[in-house]
Amino acid sequence: MSESETKIEPVSFNVKDSAIYSGFSAGVLGIMRHEKRGPAYVLVPGSGAIRYLKSDLDAFLAKGRVVAEEGPTQEQKKFQRRGGPGRPKRPVKIRNRARRAAR
Repeated sequence: MSESETKIEPVSFNVKDSAIYSGFSAGVLGIMRHEKRGPAYVLVPGSGAIRYLKSDLDAFLAKGRVVAEEGPTQEQKKFQRRGGPGRPKRPVKIRNRARRAAR
């Protein structure tokens, strides 16, 4: 970079970029927003666009940090029992369209 060019770090991300930054999918971020258990977000007035501040994503990810010697906190255990990211997903059943059309 030359002296005239300066690198600007983003302060906020849209949902897609927030998903990439945090490691969650955009859909999971939407579910967490709906259930009011995800990172704080900003609803842009007028446009209705959703933005996540980098500091809020960092704080949310740091809250889930577990030190190996200590183990998970009670809040983290409750989150995992509710079906958080630490819990394996059940396979989705896909129905056969031909079978459904034959009915």
